[in-house]
Amino acid sequence: MKEKQNKYKRKKLFFLLFLLLFLFSLLIQLSIEKIPRKRVPGWSVMYLPSGKYMKALSLGNTNLLADLIYIWAIQYYSNYSIKERYDYLEKIFGVITELNPTWQDPYLIGALIMAYEGKRVDLALKLLNKGMHKNPDNWIFPWEAGFYCLSLLRDYKCSAYYFKKAMENPNSPDFVRRLFANSLFRAGELTASLKAWEEIYLTTENPYVKRVAYNHLYEVKMEIDRRIVEKARDEWEKKKGKPLPSLSFLVKEGLLKSIPKDIDGNEYLFDPEKRTIYSLKLRWKRR
Repeated sequence: MKEKQNKYKRKKLFFLLFLLLFLFSLLIQLSIEKIPRKRVPGWSVMYLPSGKYMKALSLGNTNLLADLIYIWAIQYYSNYSIKERYDYLEKIFGVITELNPTWQDPYLIGALIMAYEGKRVDLALKLLNKGMHKNPDNWIFPWEAGFYCLSLLRDYKCSAYYFKKAMENPNSPDFVRRLFANSLFRAGELTASLKAWEEIYLTTENPYVKRVAYNHLYEVKMEIDRRIVEKARDEWEKKKGKPLPSLSFLVKEGLLKSIPKDIDGNEYLFDPEKRTIYSLKLRWKRR
């Protein structure tokens, strides 16, 4: 037991000596190259070894080394005088997450800096994909990726993909399913969105969520019906050569079996000026 403790102490001592020698070598390099003082905060990033080599150099203290680099990285990206700091985002957070692949914070903070400050959503998604791969039981990584697709890229198929990944995790919160259903709607996948909202409505026991889901069902169904009506309207107007005055003409011509009804069983009204259907009910005022 005592021999093991001595061996552990020697490893710690060797690791600290290595860090001191590394820092000392950097100071010497600074003096040799005579780098201007204003470039000192960021110049050393180019000498940061890859995660593979840093693992070997850590002598088993990978988590400790990841902590040190992470703390340094936060300070580094808080220094706005370093104009080129965003050039090293992938390298820095790649090293940290290689040293400690199960540590959640570097993935999330790294992606945040990449997406908002560095304007590199592609790198943020790449880092979060790495987090998903290394931590398949954690729903937060696909959820974060979906959020960036939704809010920054406005790529709703992308957000639906990631939200689906997140909701497949049994530990994910219920709101992920609602984000998934809404992303499908905004991506134009109306039938899939209707099915997703219907599932939420039928399975939730929360009265508020049930009401929200019902309102979304109303919205999605109305959009599906609107597209059906407008397709029939275009066919009728092309054939008759004049604007459609009423939905009843579509039924008479056999373009519609019947005038579609909303989710409450009420027939839609037709606006001849806007040439589309509408409802007298405000969907967010429905109870």
